[in-house]
Amino acid sequence: MKRFLSLATCTFFAVAVSVFAQPKLEIVGGTTHDWGTVSIKKSPLKADIVLKNTGSEKLTLNDPKPSCGCTTAPLEKKELNPGESTTMHITLNVSHEGPVTKSVTVTSNDPKNPTVPLYLKANVFSALTVSPTYLAFNELQVGKKVTSKVVVKNSSDKSITLSDFSATNG
Repeated sequence: MKRFLSLATCTFFAVAVSVFAQPKLEIVGGTTHDWGTVSIKKSPLKADIVLKNTGSEKLTLNDPKPSCGCTTAPLEKKELNPGESTTMHITLNVSHEGPVTKSVTVTSNDPKNPTVPLYLKANVFSALTVSPTYLAFNELQVGKKVTSKVVVKNSSDKSITLSDFSATNG
C-alpha cells in the first residue's frame, strides 16, 4: 500500500510539473512601439525589440510576419531557453506624412499566446509640403495663357527660403 501511495504521489507531481512547465513569450516594453513625431527624413525608422522567454521550457519563435513590405523584422535567435532573450531588429520605411500604424505578428510555441501582435506607430511630418505634387497642363494651345496654382506650406518652426525654380520634361 505504501508503494502504491508513493507511486501515485510521484505520478501526480510529474503530471503537475509537466502541465505547468511551458514556454512563455514576453515582448519586453509592451506590444506597441511608438516613435512619436518624426521627420520623413528619418526614414527608415529603426528599433530593437527584446523578446524574452519567461516560461520554464524552451521557447521556439517562428519568423515574424510584418503587415506590409515596408517593414522588416529579423530575429537574432529563434530558440530561447528559460530566462533567455533575443532581439528583433525592426526597420520601417515611411513615405508619406501623417499617422502611420503597422504591425508585426510574432508566433511561437507559447501555448497560451501562440500569436502576439507588435504594433508600430509614428506620426510622420515633412517640414515643407507642396500641393499638388505635380502640374499637368492638358489642352495647351499656342497663344493662350494657362496658369496653375501651387501651395507651399512650411510645417516647421524655422524660416525657409525658396529659390532656383526649374521645370522638367519641357
